[in-house]
Amino acid sequence: QMSFEEWRAAMRQTDAQLQGEVGRLGSGIEDLGARHVALQAELRTRLAALEAGAMAGRAAAGGGGQAEAQAHQTVEYLRQQLEALRQNASQAGASLSELAARLEGEAAARKTA
Repeated sequence: QMSFEEWRAAMRQTDAQLQGEVGRLGSGIEDLGARHVALQAELRTRLAALEAGAMAGRAAAGGGGQAEAQAHQTVEYLRQQLEALRQNASQAGASLSELAARLEGEAAARKTA
């Protein structure tokens, strides 16, 4: 059986590990947030360019194969970026859920100790 001092040392070590994981997760979420904002700005710019082209009639009126190809590339790029954002958000959510479960388990363990 553990002495009180050994238990305290073990709890401090667990606390330090959890703090480190929370810090890493927080940094990861901040990085994802910054990337999300940057990608949103780029997507808005590209979408505005695509809309401007359509309004000018270049893409919609068959203003040449080059304009249509560019519009297709832009739409495909937007689709890929949106999928990347979705995956990043999903990964961040999974990490948060895992951390929450670990913290709940730790809190429950401390109540019984």
